[in-house]
Amino acid sequence: SSLSGILLANTVTNLVNHGQRLKIIKETIFIQRSFAVLSAAILLIIFQFFEDHSLLKKACLAVVIICGVVEKLTTIANKISISRDWIVKICLKDEEFMIELNTKLRGIDLFCKLVAPFFISSFITIAGFKITLAFIILVFLISSQIEFSMILKLYHSIPALKESEDQITKNPPKFQPLTYWESLKLFCKNPIALQVISISLVYLTVLSFGNTTIAYLLSFDDINNFSIGLLKGISTGFELFGTLVIFPFLNKLTNFINVGLI
Repeated sequence: SSLSGILLANTVTNLVNHGQRLKIIKETIFIQRSFAVLSAAILLIIFQFFEDHSLLKKACLAVVIICGVVEKLTTIANKISISRDWIVKICLKDEEFMIELNTKLRGIDLFCKLVAPFFISSFITIAGFKITLAFIILVFLISSQIEFSMILKLYHSIPALKESEDQITKNPPKFQPLTYWESLKLFCKNPIALQVISISLVYLTVLSFGNTTIAYLLSFDDINNFSIGLLKGISTGFELFGTLVIFPFLNKLTNFINVGLI
């Protein structure tokens, strides 16, 4: 899924840039939730029926991986649309409000990542994988409807979201989608390219709680799901502390560009 995000991120970005604002959000949410439910349902079928059938199990796992790839790409599209378009229009070029809004959204995101590992790991320990997967499917089906209604309410309550889109509809610009190499050349000319690359290089030397790390930890008999959830929660807690405490403090001392460089 990570490789697909690297290779197809440019294509996804072009689709987001050229599509209608509300339509893109609704489609990405629908596709993302649909494939998440499908992958959870396939895993539930594996545990229920095909746990002893190696060939069928491998085929089902291949479908789960494909679902993960699609979910990864729709997540990228959704994040680009929200963070690079919707938030900009909502803030109306108010830089301070944009920083505050991004900080709060990041805080909400990290809080969910802090609570979720504890909750899911405890749920698995108490109820088992099958009931947990059924619960996840139910949560996805309910939350998607709530998300749709809130997106529609937000879209109709912010005139700037509709006004700019109406202007694009009346006078559609002639876009020329960039190729992967053209986008790479454009990135290299950006003044913060070296800073972005340096941050990326940090991930080569620092372990994160990604899928690979979790799979490795689960290979040890003395490490259970609750322990992994606890460790993941602690790491997310440090991120939450940096977002809600360290960043606002440094932003008051200097500007947000220097904070990013720090």
